[in-house]
Amino acid sequence: EILAQKEFYIGNYYYKRDHFESAANRFQKILSDYADTTVADDAKKKLADILEYVEKNKSNPPKTEKGTPKFMIYK
Repeated sequence: EILAQKEFYIGNYYYKRDHFESAANRFQKILSDYADTTVADDAKKKLADILEYVEKNKSNPPKTEKGTPKFMIYK
């Protein structure tokens, strides 16, 4: 449970800073390794939010200063 909470805390840190790829990796780890914990449902919701955001912005993803997609999740 404690390891899952730690993963969620870190994933949420990335999520709040719009680092969706890193956040998604953390939330997916919770779902695969700690699916029976209390934070698994919260991780599933956050992951769904990220995927919804990516889908909405698929045609015009956020770009870096060099003009490349900001997140690899868009590829």
